Amino acid sequence: MLLTMKQKKLTREFTSIMAILLLLVGCDSTSKTVPTHTSQPSPMPSPTWCVGWTCILRGVVYADEVGTGNELESAKVELSQKSYCSPTGGRHEAITNPDGEFEFEVYIHYTDIFRIEVEEAGYEPGKEFFGGFDCLFCSCYPLEIVLQTQGCATSEP
Repeated sequence: MLLTMKQKKLTREFTSIMAILLLLVGCDSTSKTVPTHTSQPSPMPSPTWCVGWTCILRGVVYADEVGTGNELESAKVELSQKSYCSPTGGRHEAITNPDGEFEFEVYIHYTDIFRIEVEEAGYEPGKEFFGGFDCLFCSCYPLEIVLQTQGCATSEP
């Protein structure tokens, strides 16, 4: 059976529409389990058009160098998440606990950009940058942010 040009064109269009529909149904994150690595899924809904992971970003703030006894309590930690689709995009703040620890629950899309800024009186501000691709499946390593004492220059004699 030979198809006319019009029938071939209609068949191609129908096939293209079906392929797009299958792709959209296959990418619907509401029908799949959200993968996790080190954190538990949250009740936070994920947008159906933004496949990603609800994760906990954790870190510790230290004074002058990483090590036990150098943890900074009460440091202000600000997370800026730039995302075109994450419901947690924007700015978030936390205060470090007595062990210098902080955490943020965020929905991570692989295209997101994160900036963490830390401030504490008497110390130079600290900054960290990373992307959502660095945290696929909640694989972000805990951050270690070291703040240097203001006005202290270290020099070797």
